[in-house]
Amino acid sequence: DRNDEFAPVKNASGSDSPETTRQLSSDCYATWLQAAGVEVVLGDGELIEVSPLFAATRQQFLTKWDKRTDKISGDFYLEA
Repeated sequence: DRNDEFAPVKNASGSDSPETTRQLSSDCYATWLQAAGVEVVLGDGELIEVSPLFAATRQQFLTKWDKRTDKISGDFYLEA
């Protein structure tokens, strides 16, 4: 999916801004976690981030995921 690979930053705010790019990335990481069987519950403004040192692709993520949690609520950062 193109949205999983590229999110342009062309504007300071609104569409194609750093804020929308962070949200698209977080949404992508949420689908990775859900594919690994993790329940993801996020409120407004809460984000998920996966360090590229942990995994750069969904397949790498699923291979490395160690089932450290079965539910994520709130901001979440995963690194190597």
